[in-house]
Amino acid sequence: MGYFLLRESMFDSVICARDRWLKPTGVMYPSHARMWLAPIRSGLADQKRSDYEASMDDWHCFLNETKTYYGVDMGVLTRAFSEEQKKYYLQVFLLHPSIRVNEGDDLIVSFSMNRSKENHRLMEVELGFEMRHSSGKLLPPFKKKFYIE
Repeated sequence: MGYFLLRESMFDSVICARDRWLKPTGVMYPSHARMWLAPIRSGLADQKRSDYEASMDDWHCFLNETKTYYGVDMGVLTRAFSEEQKKYYLQVFLLHPSIRVNEGDDLIVSFSMNRSKENHRLMEVELGFEMRHSSGKLLPPFKKKFYIE
């Protein structure tokens, strides 16, 4: 099956073979699988945040130089530029934007994968989490549902 049940697209092939050729009384082995998820921290989020801050620093230098040398104040564009840079640098994560988890934070993750009631070929996947920072601040809960064929 590959790793994480989805790698190399073997999951699709096995399900397709099951639906086409397995007799109604037939059995597949293994018939169940378990997936374990855990939050991770990589340097990618910190690097993206650093890149965003560097682009904003460059923008502010540009603003100062434009005003000093040409007498043109382009500060009115700062908000639009900042939003564009946030979208480019910070909103490329699964959990738009990424969530920083620190030691002492409480994190509750829920994950379920069930056969869709509407279409037996689809797997309904639900991923969610709730988080309370060690400071007591509760983040808004996140819940996402998607389907795998």
